[in-house]
Amino acid sequence: MEKIRNLSLKKTILFYFVISLTAAFLLSVFTVHFARNMQNEIWEKYIDYADYTDVFQQHGKKYEIEISRPNQSQMNRLDYHLSEMCDFIETYSVLIFSIVGSVAAVFFFIKTS
Repeated sequence: MEKIRNLSLKKTILFYFVISLTAAFLLSVFTVHFARNMQNEIWEKYIDYADYTDVFQQHGKKYEIEISRPNQSQMNRLDYHLSEMCDFIETYSVLIFSIVGSVAAVFFFIKTS
């Protein structure tokens, strides 16, 4: 009887972890995508469009343009801090959401058991 109860508990906690980590992964994907887009919009303010149009005219639509990161001295203070926040979000959002989701799954499991 005890083995069946433990097996049920194991399946329950596994279910909670799978749900929380799936939600954390999806939330991380959307967050990283948003942060990258915001960072590219910030960086677009500081690029030289003449260089990019020359390359685009030579290669056409097959060429993918990657915006290079401007130096701190080129950006204004707000843009620099927003860009750094986007870097932090891109790097650590998966870890933060996974930890928060795992802790929430454990608390929810304890509360319902």
